[in-house]
Amino acid sequence: MSLMAKVRLPYYTPVLLLTGLLLVLSEALVPGFLEPVNLSRFLFSALPMIFLAAGQTLVILGGGIDLSLGSLLTLTSVTMVVLFEKVDPVIATLGGVAAGAVGGAINGLSVAYLRLQPLVATFATSFLFGGVSLWLLPQPRGTVPQEVRGLADPLWFPLIPLLLLFGGWVLLRHTPRITLLYAAGGQARSAYASGVQVTKVRFGSYVGAGLLAALGAFFLLLETGTGDPLVGQPMLLGSITAVVLGGTRLSGGVGGIEGTIFGALLLVLFRNLVFFLGVPSDLQVLAEGIVVLLALAASGYALRREA
Repeated sequence: MSLMAKVRLPYYTPVLLLTGLLLVLSEALVPGFLEPVNLSRFLFSALPMIFLAAGQTLVILGGGIDLSLGSLLTLTSVTMVVLFEKVDPVIATLGGVAAGAVGGAINGLSVAYLRLQPLVATFATSFLFGGVSLWLLPQPRGTVPQEVRGLADPLWFPLIPLLLLFGGWVLLRHTPRITLLYAAGGQARSAYASGVQVTKVRFGSYVGAGLLAALGAFFLLLETGTGDPLVGQPMLLGSITAVVLGGTRLSGGVGGIEGTIFGALLLVLFRNLVFFLGVPSDLQVLAEGIVVLLALAASGYALRREA
């Protein structure tokens, strides 16, 4: 048996290699892209998508999907902006995180306990969260306090949340709770028969997704400095795409957040690259579709070999 046959590469190896390839290509086409200041800006701009997609990963691993996550990101960011004008920034941030947890709990109750179809339930709550966002903030306004935005000034700042997210997931992946999440998504009936409380596990996945969406909203506010009641919904499709690019199966039970991180980086990197190259908008969509298909094919091949 060859050495390559003995070594089991991580399931996210294809998207990791593609991300590295695009980084090299970006440096070749846009000289200076890999300089520390530019690389830091790129990573910082990718943080909202990374955390939103990480939340989507939790839900998909558990056998669900969340079409409201973009609207929930909007709601949490709007909540923070409104509270920034009235209370201490720390309390305002915690208020936004709490809003994310409540929104996730509403989704979890609808899907896990009321047994509504995830697509239908979260599609409905997306309008609920979007409506509340518009009620709180009818138009873009508000500012993020300078002491809050100053947190992102160091060039190394984007590495902290990235490493915490990646390392935290690697440490938690083999804990009983996450193991049950994989079981609930991969073989729900067998999990029920084995005594796994699938309802509680899926409920927890939606709450976790809400918390991660709130963190994504916080990083988005650090970048933009203002509130926008429509900012999150366009990110929804990208979050699902990043999950699949990272090697997580939409059917659940296979994949993980570490792959999603690279999937989100690949997606944001590609979008930045075609923007800097001045590619027409219609061709941008076509080119992005080709890259997504290639990455999906590579990830699917790796998953079949692992099985």
